[in-house]
Amino acid sequence: LTPTHTYAKHGVYTVALTVTDNHLASSSDTLTVTVMSALGCASEALDTLTPYVVPSKRIEKAAQAVAASLAPGYWTDEMHVHAKEGHKVFSELHKAVQELQQALKDAGKEKLSAAAASAAHEAMAHILCAAQLLAETVYLENEGLVAAQAKHQQAVNHALAQAQAALDEGDAEVMAGKNDNAAQSYRQSWQKTQEALELAAKTN
Repeated sequence: LTPTHTYAKHGVYTVALTVTDNHLASSSDTLTVTVMSALGCASEALDTLTPYVVPSKRIEKAAQAVAASLAPGYWTDEMHVHAKEGHKVFSELHKAVQELQQALKDAGKEKLSAAAASAAHEAMAHILCAAQLLAETVYLENEGLVAAQAKHQQAVNHALAQAQAALDEGDAEVMAGKNDNAAQSYRQSWQKTQEALELAAKTN
């Protein structure tokens, strides 16, 4: 028995499961699950930064960049951005990471409080979560993509291989604390998957 349920929104949910056998005997259990979405992660980053925009100009700029990335016209749902607008989302998220890294580097100069520094670290994690989910989702949905014309299949496969490599590289960079590089790698992965989609759609 493997019950499944898909949640449409980012958040924390209480899941209740009840099993009843043929003799009407039943047993129940509950657990808490955290559902993560790209849009939700970016929104959490903004919420985390907002209380600290006044004391820190860098954090203010980072918050503005994250807010710009959340423009409704850029998103199709919680996990996808428009093919023609997605690069803007990644650009703003990358800009936010750069501002936060600089804020932490200049913590003494900016008189950044311990709470503000903690918020900057937390927000960066949320931002990279958003970028990673955007890149990974579109890649996994298209990793077996078949070209409309067989002559383009090799190019499609090559673009997808590059997308996967960039995704893996981004994950490794996050683990190494190279957040700036990670944001760029996730953007490259997303762009390579979009390239594969365009190649697969070619009819000539």
